[in-house]
Amino acid sequence: MIIGGTGAILAEIRHLSAGNWAYTESMPVLPFVAVGIVPVLQFMILPVVIFYVSLYLLNVVKDR
Repeated sequence: MIIGGTGAILAEIRHLSAGNWAYTESMPVLPFVAVGIVPVLQFMILPVVIFYVSLYLLNVVKDR
C-alpha cells in the first residue's frame, strides 16, 4: 500500500507539472504535496482489493 501511494503521488506530481491534467476546485488534495486524494487512495486500495478478490475467485474455481 505504501508503494502504491508513493507511486501515485509521484505520478500525480509529474502529470500535473507536465500539464497532462488538472483538478477542479472540488477535488480534495493532500496537504504538502497538492495531489488529489482520490487517485492516491485508488493506487493504494485497488491492488489489495483486486488481490483478495482474485484469491477468492481462484479458491471458488478450485473447490468445484
